[in-house]
This record gives sequence, structure tokens and C-alpha cells, in this order.
Amino acid sequence: MKKPLIVIFLVLLLDQVSKILVKTTMAINEAIPVFGKWFYILFIENNGMAFGWEISGAQWGKVFLSLFRVVAVVFLFWLLFKQVKKGVKFGPLFGISLIIAGALGNIIDVP
Repeated sequence: MKKPLIVIFLVLLLDQVSKILVKTTMAINEAIPVFGKWFYILFIENNGMAFGWEISGAQWGKVFLSLFRVVAVVFLFWLLFKQVKKGVKFGPLFGISLIIAGALGNIIDVP
């Protein structure tokens, strides 16, 4: 169980540090090329969920999304522990760990 938790911690740390750096050093819509024209860091804000979708009712929608994220993280941790007990190889555990780290990062980002 140690490796998946390390992955979650490191990805979450990288996620938060990169967001802090972008928000403190870049202007909205500013882009920084990382690998030529192939990969850019672009500073945009997304107040909704995936693809910018929002749930109508500003406050209710944010509460719903926050609760959904928390439930999703609890479920994913349960799934991760279950897979570890089954002796699943590290590849699938790595994938679940990345998803958990992303979901935790989104929970932290909620204002």
C-alpha cells in the first residue's frame, strides 16, 4: 500500500505547487511553451467541472460538486485498498492513485 500512497502524495504535491506557481506568476490566458509548439502551460480558470460544465444554481451547484468529489475520493480509496488486498499489480494501482490525486487536488481548489 506504500507505493500508491507515495504516488498520491507526490502527484498532489506537484499539482498544488504548479497551480501556486501559475497563479502567482502568470496572467489569465498567458501561455508558456514547454516543448516547442507541442506542449504549453496555459493559465485558464474553470469554475465548473469537466469541460467547463456547470450545474445551475451557483451555490447549490458548488455544494453538489464538492460533495460528489468527496464521495468519489472515499469510493476510490476503498477501491484502492480492495485492489491492494487482492494483490493487483502496481499498474492499475498507479492509475487509481493518479485519479485519487487529481480528485483531491480538485477538493483542495474549491474556494
